[in-house]
Amino acid sequence: MKKILVIFTVSFLTLLNAQTIAYKCVDTSDSQYWQYFNIDYNSLHFKEGKTMIILYHRKTAHKQGKSIHTFSNNSITFYVTQKSHDFTKIYVTDEKYSYNCQMKEIFSDFTNKYALTN
Repeated sequence: MKKILVIFTVSFLTLLNAQTIAYKCVDTSDSQYWQYFNIDYNSLHFKEGKTMIILYHRKTAHKQGKSIHTFSNNSITFYVTQKSHDFTKIYVTDEKYSYNCQMKEIFSDFTNKYALTN
C-alpha cells in the first residue's frame, strides 16, 4: 500500500511540474492595458519589454474560500488571489497595478514552459 501511495505522489508531482497555465490579464484601473502571465507550480513569469521576469512562489495563505499565493524575486512581489478550486479566473496585484485574469491555455510539457501566448 505504501508503494502505491509513493508512486501516486511522484506521478502527481511530475504532472504538476509539467503544466504551465497562461492567463490573459486586463488592468483593473482602465481596462486598456493587458499582460500575459504564465504560472506553474512554483513560479510566475511575464515579459516586460523583451525581458522575461520570473517570480518564485514564496507562500500560500487561505482566507474565506480564497487562496492567496505570493510570488517574488529580489525586487518585485505579486499576490495572486483565486477562489479555492477555481484556477480559471484569478486576480493579480503588486499593490501598484491590479489585473483581472482569465485562463487562456495550459501548456503540458517543458518545451513551452516560458512560452507566452500571443
